[in-house]
Amino acid sequence: NQILAFTENGQVQAMVHRNPYMVRARDCCWQADYLVGVATRRERRRRGYMRRLLLKMMGDMRQEKMPFCFLMPAAEAIYRPFGFVFIYQQPGFVMGKEKKATALQAKGLIPEEDSDEYQRMRSLAAEWMERWLGSHYQVYAKRDDAYLKRLTAEIASEDGVLDVLYDGDEIFHFDTERIETKNTHGTGCTFSSAVAAWLAKGKDIREAVSLAKDYVTAAIKHSLSIGKGNGPTHHFWQMYQSGLCEMEREEAE
Repeated sequence: NQILAFTENGQVQAMVHRNPYMVRARDCCWQADYLVGVATRRERRRRGYMRRLLLKMMGDMRQEKMPFCFLMPAAEAIYRPFGFVFIYQQPGFVMGKEKKATALQAKGLIPEEDSDEYQRMRSLAAEWMERWLGSHYQVYAKRDDAYLKRLTAEIASEDGVLDVLYDGDEIFHFDTERIETKNTHGTGCTFSSAVAAWLAKGKDIREAVSLAKDYVTAAIKHSLSIGKGNGPTHHFWQMYQSGLCEMEREEAE
């Protein structure tokens, strides 16, 4: 990534981030920058800072022979004077209830990040995404292993975690916050047991994994700092809290 910044009195007053992507348009593919972090300090706006940055950026791109760049604007009017054109209204996708209820036969969860199996499955996920996008859109950011690697890194940098479930036909992702704790002893066993329990209760694989993930995440949040090294997750934290509330009510009475 490249960052262009306008500084004044030793402080950054405006900036533009250039994030490189491979963009496919039918049979052609180019490196083109996705612009993010386009911002000027509120008290420094309307002084031409952003104009100077955008003109410098475009001059650099011309020297690099970059064919175009793209962004999702907060306001289109800001960018039209610089030759930007509106091409697409990005839709929002929501999974319907009937899709959530569809039974799936799981063939495996993508394993730990540092394993060869994880890297193999990540490549397969990228191939599936590329095929799907190519059959639905004319222009899109190329999905490959590097794209997914960057995606997981971005989520991690936002204090998030991305877990992926692949059923042989479709890929589902589950993102959640990252919990800073060393007390994670038993998470794998707990998670697999929770998935099995929800499957036994009649949930389909996606619902079972989602519910198990929520359960383990909460157990990690309420983990116990006992003993030496990594402490255990708190499997019965809800029961424990309910018991404390009941004791408090009895004392109050």
